[in-house]
Formats: sequence, C-alpha cells, structure tokens
Amino acid sequence: MVFFPINTFAVDFGSYSCGQIVQYERDNNATQMNFISMYFGGYIEGRNLYENTSKFYGADMPTLYLLLVKECREKPTAYSFMVMNSIYERGY
Repeated sequence: MVFFPINTFAVDFGSYSCGQIVQYERDNNATQMNFISMYFGGYIEGRNLYENTSKFYGADMPTLYLLLVKECREKPTAYSFMVMNSIYERGY
C-alpha cells in the first residue's frame, strides 16, 4: 500500500498571482484557463450556498473567467483569491 500526503495532488488556485493568470490568457493556455474557470465557478457556488444568496446566478464559467482576467489586468500583483472575493462582493 502506498500513502501520499493529502496535499500532494491538491492545487490551490487561490494562490495564483494575477500576473500568472494574465500570462495564461496571453499564452492561450486552455488547460490552466479551464481549471481556473472551474475553481472560480466553484468559489461562486460555495459562497452562494454558504451565504444563502444568488449572486452570479446562472453565470457561466467563461464569463466568470473574463471577469477575473479583467480585474487581474488592473491588479497584476494581486492574488486570484483576493480578486475573486472582490468580484463577488461587488456582485457583477
């Protein structure tokens, strides 16, 4: 039997810098862009459930990703989690 630490395969997309995210878009790195889109979609869904709200109800992942990239272009030294939180708080 082989054991791996639980964080061996976990990825914390919230720790990505906005600079990295903008670079993924410039490089057209579809794999990373999809993963970040899914993470952001899950973040929105989780916040909606936790806070019993419906912000971004029905928002698709490509739209969420574009919101994240737009914000990251304006704040390239910020981290994605901070930007996602800011976007969610504003409600658009």
